[in-house]
Amino acid sequence: MAVAGIACERQAPARSNDTTSLTTPPPDSVVTVIDVPAAAWDSAAGPIFLVIGANPQQAAVIVPGLDTTASLDTVDFKVDAYRAMPVELFANGRRLGTASLGPAISIDVPEDCSAWPVVGLTGTDTSTWTVAFRTDRFQPLTIDSLPELTRADSLKQVMELARVASAAPGDTVEALKGLPFVVKRAYSTRLPNGIPMVIAEVSRALNQEANPIQEHLLLIAERDTTRARDLRLAYLERSAGGEETLESSELLLAGVPRGRTEPVVLLARYVGDGVVYALLERQPEGRWRLRWSSPYAGC
Repeated sequence: MAVAGIACERQAPARSNDTTSLTTPPPDSVVTVIDVPAAAWDSAAGPIFLVIGANPQQAAVIVPGLDTTASLDTVDFKVDAYRAMPVELFANGRRLGTASLGPAISIDVPEDCSAWPVVGLTGTDTSTWTVAFRTDRFQPLTIDSLPELTRADSLKQVMELARVASAAPGDTVEALKGLPFVVKRAYSTRLPNGIPMVIAEVSRALNQEANPIQEHLLLIAERDTTRARDLRLAYLERSAGGEETLESSELLLAGVPRGRTEPVVLLARYVGDGVVYALLERQPEGRWRLRWSSPYAGC
């Protein structure tokens, strides 16, 4: 098994209110997803969600009625329909407060770019929120990141994630076989049924000067209830290519939408200047699937 190391967890870059949006993803990357085809957004999570803007009193409005096939620069957003909507603010799986949507804010979008609409928020002074949903739509799951664990627990989790990544199917990049995996980010939580779960981003690289190759794995692993010491792979995305084409995933929220029994995970995926949001959904048999992806955002 390849030996894994812990990479210093970098702070996810703040996404300002003038973040712009790509209408097509970057080319020249190879992606393998062990999954079923994406379906529609889960309406139980609400008609919109928000991500923090240039400051805590501004928010980008993400409209999940649009999926990855849409182009943001062709959409006439009607955000006034959500004026005064009450929302709950979250970070690291914790409720931080409430706010209401204010008027739309004009933003400068460069030519050939597109962006989600931006609104003001009223009724909050918190500076640490990450994502917001309509009030009473989400029961969050508390999230712990890898650096928040004890040294012994962190080391144990890194070794387990390396084992899961090394055994994952679809390893087709011959030049990278046998190279160690590095844990870039890892988040742990417990499902509503009490089963421990880990969401992780791991990578390995061949840093040859002429043609550097990198591979990223996004995986969800759950503790095997029949073998308490083992993590079981429940979801995998594998991408390989140059550094400029590979994405980095940030966990925004994990929780259970109102009226549902199975949890979901909301991710922000970053490639270069672009961002796409994705909702993963757990199935009753313990597998996860991609439920929804937003249009690709950037220039």
